[in-house]
Amino acid sequence: MFCFHKKAVTAEDVLNGNFTIDDVVLPLPGSRVLYPTNDIAEVYNDLATKDSISLTEFVHNVKEFSITSMTGSYRRVFQRPKDYEWELISYVDRETLSLELSKSVGLGGG
Repeated sequence: MFCFHKKAVTAEDVLNGNFTIDDVVLPLPGSRVLYPTNDIAEVYNDLATKDSISLTEFVHNVKEFSITSMTGSYRRVFQRPKDYEWELISYVDRETLSLELSKSVGLGGG
């Protein structure tokens, strides 16, 4: 489990190299999250409004839709893969490609 420290990054933070793209997180709605204050805030509010949900008011007719019933969380925007292997393969013809793909997903083919 990841521990996210809530902080709105400033231009100075970026210039000083305090953060990388790997540090960017976005909140899942809830009462204990810090929402963006940039253009992304409008996207959050528009989506919530379409479902008659307020991200700022704590009262809602349906308890499950009330922000107080959800604490929220954060999700990384980008996640670098770890401990993975890959291989770049060039194919001469499509038939070979099709056969190899079929084998790799367990569809038989020889």
